Amino acid sequence: MKNRLSLLQISFFVCALSAFFFIGCKKTTTPLDNILRYGINLVSPANGATNQPVQPIFTWINENPNITRYAIYYGTNPNSLVKDVYNYRGNANLSDSIRLSPDGGTTSPYLSYATKYYWKVVGMNANGTVLDSFTNNFTVRNPINMNTPREALGLAVYNGKIYAAGGTNDGDNGLNSVEVFNGTTWANAQPMNIATIGVRLATFNNNLYAVAGFNSTGIGYALDSVQYFNGSTWTTSEQILDTPRSSFGLVNYNGQLYAIAGYDNNRALNSVEVFNGTTWTLSPASLNTARNSLGVGVYNNQIYAVGGGSSGSVTIFNTVEYFNGTSWVNAPQKLNIGRERLAVAAYDNKLYAFGGYDTNYNYQNSIEIFDGTNWSFGTPMPTPRASLAAAVYNNMVYLVGGDTTDASGNPAPLSTVEIYNPATNQWQ
Repeated sequence: MKNRLSLLQISFFVCALSAFFFIGCKKTTTPLDNILRYGINLVSPANGATNQPVQPIFTWINENPNITRYAIYYGTNPNSLVKDVYNYRGNANLSDSIRLSPDGGTTSPYLSYATKYYWKVVGMNANGTVLDSFTNNFTVRNPINMNTPREALGLAVYNGKIYAAGGTNDGDNGLNSVEVFNGTTWANAQPMNIATIGVRLATFNNNLYAVAGFNSTGIGYALDSVQYFNGSTWTTSEQILDTPRSSFGLVNYNGQLYAIAGYDNNRALNSVEVFNGTTWTLSPASLNTARNSLGVGVYNNQIYAVGGGSSGSVTIFNTVEYFNGTSWVNAPQKLNIGRERLAVAAYDNKLYAFGGYDTNYNYQNSIEIFDGTNWSFGTPMPTPRASLAAAVYNNMVYLVGGDTTDASGNPAPLSTVEIYNPATNQWQ
C-alpha cells in the first residue's frame, strides 16, 4: 500500500512538471482540473454564465511563467472555435483581460444575442509551443428591441422609464405611437395626439414634452406643435413654437426648455426658442451656424450643439458650439468626423456623439467622446445608423432606433436598442 501511494505521488509530480514546461501528460482528473489547466485559469465570463454582453471582456489568470503570449478562441461550436486576438502579449503570473477586437482578429467583435458561446485561451511560450486552457461556455443576453421600428424618433427618460415616441417606420408617414421601457421590456403606451417625424422629447415640470417635428417626409411640413404627457394622458398645448421646426435639438437647461436650430419648411435654422412653463419666446442668442439634424446635450452646465448640416445637407459639419447662459461660442475642439442625424448624450463629465451620416453620406458606427479638452474615438457601435436617439438610463447610454442600409442598399428603419457602458467603453 505504501509503495502504491508513492507511485501515485510520483506520477502526479511528473504531470505537474510536464504542464509547467509544456510537455504533454495524461493526468488523473482532480477538482482543480476543472479550473486550471497548464497554468491558465479562466475567470470571466464564468463557466455557464448567462445574460452576458455582446462585447464581453475575457479575463483569465496566468500561473505559468513560461507563457509569453496568448490567443483567444471562441465560437458557437466547441469543436471548431475561431481564433481571435492574435499574439496578444500578456503578463506572466498576472491577471489578464482582453475584448474581441475589430482590427485584431478574424471575426466581428460583437456576439449574437441569445446565443451560447464557448471560449478558451491558448498560451504560447517563447519557442512557439502551444497549450490551451479548458473550454468554458456562456450565453449572451436577449435583445431588448422596441416593438416598432422607428427612425427620427423622440427619446427621453421620464418617471424612471425610457419613452420612445413618434418617428416613422416606412420613411413617409409619421407615427403617434409611444413605447415605454421599464428596464426589462418595452410596452406600448398612450399614443400622442399628433403624429410627428423628428419629434423631440424632454422632461419638464413633471411632464414629458413632445415638441414639433414633421408631419410626413414626402410632402410634409414642419410643425410648431407642443404636446405633453402627465403620466396618464397627452394634452395638446396652446403654447406653440414661434417657428415650426424639425430635426432640431431640445433640452431642459436651467429650469427652461430650449428648442435649438433645426429645419423649417425652407432652410436650416440658427434660432433658439425658450419655454419658461408659460410661454415660448425667441432667445436673443442665436447659434453662430444654422444647423439641422444636429445633436444637443447639456455638459458642464452649458448646452452643446454638435455637428449637423446646412440647408439641404449640402455641408455636414464637424464644428461644435456651446451656450454659456448668455451667448453661443464656437468651440475650438471639433469632431474628428463631420456628422448629421447623430445622437448626443452627456454622462460622468463626458459628452458622447454617436453614429449619424458622415460627410460622404455613409452611415457611421463610430462614436466620439469629449472630455472637456479633446474629442477621441470610443468603441464603435455594433450597428451603423443615423436618425437614432440616445438616453442615459441606469448608468448606461441606450441607443434606440434610427435607420441603416438594408440588404438592397435602401434605408431601413430599426427597432434596435444597443447599450453602451461608459465606465468600460464596452457594449452590453
